Amino acid sequence: MTVIPFDEPISEYSVEYKDVTQVLIEQLSLPPADRRNLIAVTGTRISLAGAQNKLPVVPRDGMYLVPADYSFAATTHIIMVPSGGFRDVQCNEAFCMNLAKATGLPEANTQIIDIAGSDAILVERYDRTIVDGTAYLLHQEDFCQVAGIPGMRKYEDEGGGPGFSACAGFIRRCNAAADSIDDFAKLAIFNYIIGNCVAHAKNFSLLFERVPELGIIDPGVRLAPFYDLMSVPPYYNCDLDDRMAMRYGNVYKHADINADSFVALAHDLGIDVPGFVTSIREYCAKLSSKVHEIAELHIRKYPNATIYPEYYR
Repeated sequence: MTVIPFDEPISEYSVEYKDVTQVLIEQLSLPPADRRNLIAVTGTRISLAGAQNKLPVVPRDGMYLVPADYSFAATTHIIMVPSGGFRDVQCNEAFCMNLAKATGLPEANTQIIDIAGSDAILVERYDRTIVDGTAYLLHQEDFCQVAGIPGMRKYEDEGGGPGFSACAGFIRRCNAAADSIDDFAKLAIFNYIIGNCVAHAKNFSLLFERVPELGIIDPGVRLAPFYDLMSVPPYYNCDLDDRMAMRYGNVYKHADINADSFVALAHDLGIDVPGFVTSIREYCAKLSSKVHEIAELHIRKYPNATIYPEYYR
């Protein structure tokens, strides 16, 4: 939506891009603590939620493009760069995302790229569709937006944000695909295993595949691919602790979650306990068969990262 003075004519909007590759090179040549906010330093008129330093872009022919001034052109990817404090966070997130995908969870395509000798994460946006080379936006709503709760209240234990029960209710009420609850349950298992204590309600979304420009008016609604998956334990000394963003049963503290917590979680998700126990066993077996493969691949590709346990080396 564009707001203009009442008597000003409505003009055609631009869909042009501008090249910010050099700005990215300059910023990633600096130590992480000295890097400025990428959206501000590139003059990009787009906002993105989240604590990480990130920039929406279109990678093209070795360049990184953003919408030109007053352009409504859509971006297709998001670059996230380390900003100090969190050791090898880009390898951490890429590893967790790649592991999730290898175990069958729907997740946003993620890779590590090199800019000016520094690693950054490049995430493909799932809320886009490309037709004849043009990117169109797909509407999405994270679970705080679905619940009508401000983003500052995204943590269940601190702000009263949506928990597993409420999120499962959102998925069911929108008639999302039948396997969406199953995927959401498996993600709860995955987040417990990796210690993803920051998996709050703004990290889960519904995707509305409605594109008026293409004549697609009646949207199909589905659970969006998962994103922002990260193992938090390596950063317990960086102002992050082991309290989960959503409770497992009545338990928030990661170390205190037990079998009873997962029984209560099954009730919150509205699934039968025996079936959930079977799902946990099957998913853990699948994860165990993939974790070494993904870890060894990452160590070969990113040998300078110090975050991987010594027994993988």
